[in-house]
Amino acid sequence: MKTSPTKQLFPQLASVKHFVDPTGSVGSLDAIVDAMVSGSMPRKHILLEGAIGSGKRHLARAIAREFGGAVYELEPHSVISRGEFAELLHSLRRGDVIIAHNVDEMGGAFVRDLVVAIIGRRAPAPAAPVWGSDPTAMRAKSEGAADMTWRLPEIQFIATTNMIGGVPRQVLNPSLKFALRSNAVGVAAGIARALRFNGVNFELAAVEPLAEFVLAAKGEDMSDIIVALVCAWQTLAGAEGRLVGEDARKIVQHAWSFMPAANTMRSFADALKVTGNLEAAVRQLNFPPHLASEFAAATAPSVAPTAESTSVMQEIERWLTPTPTSDDEGSGDDESDETDEE
Repeated sequence: MKTSPTKQLFPQLASVKHFVDPTGSVGSLDAIVDAMVSGSMPRKHILLEGAIGSGKRHLARAIAREFGGAVYELEPHSVISRGEFAELLHSLRRGDVIIAHNVDEMGGAFVRDLVVAIIGRRAPAPAAPVWGSDPTAMRAKSEGAADMTWRLPEIQFIATTNMIGGVPRQVLNPSLKFALRSNAVGVAAGIARALRFNGVNFELAAVEPLAEFVLAAKGEDMSDIIVALVCAWQTLAGAEGRLVGEDARKIVQHAWSFMPAANTMRSFADALKVTGNLEAAVRQLNFPPHLASEFAAATAPSVAPTAESTSVMQEIERWLTPTPTSDDEGSGDDESDETDEE
């Protein structure tokens, strides 16, 4: 549970000050964190809200390091028993930090224990029953938090969410809430930092299409995927290879295949709403033409409700079908071309 990654795609921010935010709002949050660390203002738990890909995870970790204690991270998909959670809580010391990523996605008895631990500063006994279908665990659940009698020291809690309505009110109400906005400058700076961290040789112009892809992706944080694909490209290109803009655009086209189809369709539909033109939307997203033909029929009615679906499909066919030139007409010309190519 403790943060100790052996390898990661994105480097940790040295401090909150290193988080790129053109609005300056994060600077104000940094001042509040400094005041809490120095003791000039009471400590409060912190809730970071923001869209997927806005940098909540990186900022949460940077804030946690500012407090100076050990940092423990919890994920919705963490495989952890109630006994292991109890052991974690019993190991905490004053000033330690727990980060709960995507706290709105956590549920069940785990959330109950987490809320009691963070807000009530109580933990279950070390031999506490496990969560799940075990009869003992079911009895503990019916008893509520009656078995959580171990008193915890004062710790710092940081949570992130992209759906604040799903955060338990016991966490929401007493927390200092801060909203993050996705911005191209911050995303580009984060990707550039990750590429340098992984030893990728690149020109600055190549970062722009990578950042645009992350911002355009709906419902999924594609930052890790795009950096991983660039790292794979660097491995194939070798030490002398240098990522340029055209390489980055090709990588983005491949990256769309790593996104769930429903989210890809949302991204494509949003681009169509803005551009109103299939070719412009594909160009804006660096979208693969084969995916454009697959999704356009489904998204077009929501983009232009007054347009007939048949005319939309005709536009797709016109755009996807190359216009023949005079050199391409006639079987004799085709055969001579094939001979030349051989």
